[in-house]
Amino acid sequence: MPRYLTDDELLPGTLTTNQMSVARFLTVADSSSFAEHRVGGTTFAPIGDITTLDGKHAEKISVRTGSVNKLVEICAICNDAKIAFNPVR
Repeated sequence: MPRYLTDDELLPGTLTTNQMSVARFLTVADSSSFAEHRVGGTTFAPIGDITTLDGKHAEKISVRTGSVNKLVEICAICNDAKIAFNPVR
């Protein structure tokens, strides 16, 4: 049975202000093969990297599977964030 979080259980500044980001994700190749990856960067910059758990650069061919591409597409469509250039910074 699902349990719903009460207002006082929500993490301040994340769920309540829509400021969440991906830190790790898992890809599954078949029933016995999977890989976990770390996502680098900050939540406010469109720059980052994807590494394996041991810190090595994850090759695009191993990360951008059909399922991951679909997930990226869904996240982009369902995101109302905007990128604004600030020349002062």
